[in-house]
Amino acid sequence: MSTGTCPDCFSGTISISTPTGTVTTIHGLPTYVTAPEDGVKPKGLIVFIADAFGYTLPNNQALADQYAKKGGFLVYVPDFMGGKLPVLTHERGSSSRCYPQAMQWMLPPCNSWKRSSSPPRG
Repeated sequence: MSTGTCPDCFSGTISISTPTGTVTTIHGLPTYVTAPEDGVKPKGLIVFIADAFGYTLPNNQALADQYAKKGGFLVYVPDFMGGKLPVLTHERGSSSRCYPQAMQWMLPPCNSWKRSSSPPRG
């Protein structure tokens, strides 16, 4: 069992695969939609809730494509974050160490919430 994180926990690469789905609007939300190969009836629907990097991250789209093509599902990846994403400074296929930028983006709302929900001191 791991007791902490290592440098590799916050590194990775951006997928170089080309997304096969399309973006459309479903219930007012921009949504990446991908389906099984032509002529294959979907087994069902997967609503993929993307991580903090959103539905436009190539890795999230590549994973949705895999569920569709290899699993035979219709896959929706809605933009539940209202288009607000951390600033990433990497290109497809490049090494990514975006944890510091992501934390700068995520911590202010979290700290604000902690301050507003803290019990009074005194």
